[in-house]
Amino acid sequence: MIAFWTALALKSTLWALILGLASVAVPAAFPRGRRGLALVGIWGLWLLPWMPELPVTALNSDLRLPAPVMESVSQPWLVWAWVLGGCIAMLRLLREALHLAACARKAQKDRIGEAEVHFSAEVEGPCMAGWLRPRVFLPLEAKNWPASNLRAALRHELQHVRQHDGLHRAAAALLRSLFWWNPVVHALCSIYENESEVCCDLEAADGVMTRHDYGHLLLAHACGSHATALAPLFAWQSSLQKRIERLVAERSESPWRLTVRWMIVTALLVLGGVTMASIRLSSEASATGASTEKQEALTRLQANPFPAGS
Repeated sequence: MIAFWTALALKSTLWALILGLASVAVPAAFPRGRRGLALVGIWGLWLLPWMPELPVTALNSDLRLPAPVMESVSQPWLVWAWVLGGCIAMLRLLREALHLAACARKAQKDRIGEAEVHFSAEVEGPCMAGWLRPRVFLPLEAKNWPASNLRAALRHELQHVRQHDGLHRAAAALLRSLFWWNPVVHALCSIYENESEVCCDLEAADGVMTRHDYGHLLLAHACGSHATALAPLFAWQSSLQKRIERLVAERSESPWRLTVRWMIVTALLVLGGVTMASIRLSSEASATGASTEKQEALTRLQANPFPAGS
């Protein structure tokens, strides 16, 4: 059992690392490509225990760590620490879900166009929450926003709904809780979240206002002017700065650099597939190997060193 968790920790770390690097290697002009690869990494982590092994002899050999390393990482207390930390993180998620439900009950519901909006005093900026039933939240002062600002905010949040970000965010949040100790998994989830915001920013700005104007509205939120805040709830200052830079950037990479980037992405994806096929989560193979070695040792001990007729 401990060997299973050790292999799962190793396999999940390598998978998240490779898919995270592949996502970052995608040119910045393709935020949907980056977001898509990050989602492959996130949902791939959920499927790792059930991924079939490739029927290739060269790949079916177990990836084994040196004995001292295995002894150090396969301690029972590490598994219990993993489980305890995961339970604490899950309780925090449950508390946030209950708080969100309370906000939804207290909010003032209204319909703007085709969107059902919840105006709440407990949010500082527009946000979308919920995966079974996505809801768009706006602060109370949003009722006094200019029409263009309100339309841009709704376009941003409704794009989250169309992208099913509620479901993807829930999967990422659960992964953060389960792998609370793994910074690589957290980085992969952050890549998805940042690129998802960039995709929604582009959708919100196009057709409503210029990207520079939308960037000024995001900057107003960062400076503390919540009256025209369009940045989603819980956005970090550093990530907001990068979003604005991505929004107004007009630089384009040369064709050869784009080619190199896509070649790196392809190589990383191939490496990820080979690596995942090389690591087995099942302990059957190792148990079989151990029993075979034990049987061979017993056979040698029981063998007659002086066979008859010699």
